[in-house]
Amino acid sequence: MFLKKMKDTILKLEGNLTITSAKTIHKKMLNILEQQGNIIVDINNGEKIDISLLQLLCSLHTSCLEKKKKMIIKADDNFWGLLENTGYIKGELLSCKDN
Repeated sequence: MFLKKMKDTILKLEGNLTITSAKTIHKKMLNILEQQGNIIVDINNGEKIDISLLQLLCSLHTSCLEKKKKMIIKADDNFWGLLENTGYIKGELLSCKDN
């Protein structure tokens, strides 16, 4: 018996990733949850990031766990520094870091 590997789904977030775009980002996250496979969130081209994105990512991660999906975050060192400065580094988002 062969198990078919589900294709990962990429959510590419670019530009302004702050409270002003939170509603749009949330809709994209809800849509991507319905796709098959694991979720890769690519925020390497995010220009501005605030805590609202971190809250949305935490929510997405919780939903992924409920659906038995893995979430991977691809981001630069500035993003991971923001996590550390806001206290999220000790949370579950650190487990999503793409090494």
